[in-house]
Amino acid sequence: MIRALFSILEFVKQTKRPRRSANERRQENLEVGRPRNSGLPWTEDDRALVKSGFREGMTVEKLAATLSRSSAAIVAEVIRQDLVPPDLR
Repeated sequence: MIRALFSILEFVKQTKRPRRSANERRQENLEVGRPRNSGLPWTEDDRALVKSGFREGMTVEKLAATLSRSSAAIVAEVIRQDLVPPDLR
């Protein structure tokens, strides 16, 4: 049993995908129909834009289009920044 677990562990180590650059990830996102920046780290500028845009009344959809992110990612960032009261989440 232990030998089988070690064999599985070795297989998993060997099948890791090579690390891709941000541009490669963006290209892959576009190829599969996801927003360009889907799954990429947020920059401080992006976070600031969400904060200012949301406070100025921009819609989630407009922010998502502007930042090339999904609406769900924008909502998650708005919640993370505490831009809406907990009872409205």
